[in-house]
Amino acid sequence: MARKKTATLQSIADDHKVSIATVSRVLNNKGNVSNGLKEAITHSLIQNGYELANPVKQSQTVAVFVPDYSNPFNIDVLAGVEKAAKLAGYRMILIRTKSQETELKHYLSLIEDVDIIGIISLSPFNDVKTVQQLNAIIPTVMCSDYIYHDHLSFVSIDDTKAAYNATNFLLKAGCKNLIHITSTLNHNYAILRQEGFLAACTDYNIEVSEDNILYFSTINYDLAYSQLNYTFRNNKNIDGVFASSDIFAAAAVKAALNNDYRIPEDIAIIGFDNIDITSIIQPTITTVNQPRFDIGFQSLELLLEKIRKENTVEKQIFLETTLILREST
Repeated sequence: MARKKTATLQSIADDHKVSIATVSRVLNNKGNVSNGLKEAITHSLIQNGYELANPVKQSQTVAVFVPDYSNPFNIDVLAGVEKAAKLAGYRMILIRTKSQETELKHYLSLIEDVDIIGIISLSPFNDVKTVQQLNAIIPTVMCSDYIYHDHLSFVSIDDTKAAYNATNFLLKAGCKNLIHITSTLNHNYAILRQEGFLAACTDYNIEVSEDNILYFSTINYDLAYSQLNYTFRNNKNIDGVFASSDIFAAAAVKAALNNDYRIPEDIAIIGFDNIDITSIIQPTITTVNQPRFDIGFQSLELLLEKIRKENTVEKQIFLETTLILREST
């Protein structure tokens, strides 16, 4: 005979300062609730006469947070995640996130109605605390864009080193009046690549002014082409371009040609990522190759280590990049 319930779900929720939906998830063994909170709510439910649903089989699904489904870079990373998941007997679901969201409740709302076992995030986080809180609730691995912290896991590249090497190549080739094309600095990779660009220029005693760095709020070919067309038309001294994205580099190639620059005789251009456009456009574009598939593959492997508790130490993994030389340099 079932015990008489001595408290409502709402009163239990109030006691634990959570929503009634959270209490319901614990009662029905569904959704994602941090272990400590789940144990406390479970105790209250049992003490007040509630019978919890039998635990269901552990989910075999991993959620992947993605800011942009159409980005060629993301597509290749996701292929790596999916391959590793299939080999391990898991499946992945894609969840689109808001740009630069900082509230934990936003991320929890995305996974509230899905049964998942872990998260891989290609979406950038701006706040360490948010990632730590999310990771405490459900195992989380940052993928490509990351916030460095000893107690958070990610798989990425050394953006600063890669940008330094690319800029250094231009400077060694004799470029003296460089520009850097990048995203606004609310992306960690943009900050790090700019640091690499500036460090290389400093080592060559090249002064960099505000006019030498072009910021764009989004990686958009048409927007970049329009601005670069104006820049090249009004400054014929530019002899080198380091772009933080191949999309920006492709726009630079078109804008330079439109303003009668010879590539690479008058201006050398380097992009970043090695997406397909760099080997299709004429002239082909020298670019920093990221191991995109491997970044995704190893992110899933690292997440499974966390889920299976094979390693209780958070890992920060940097994969190597290479500079692919083509006609633009």
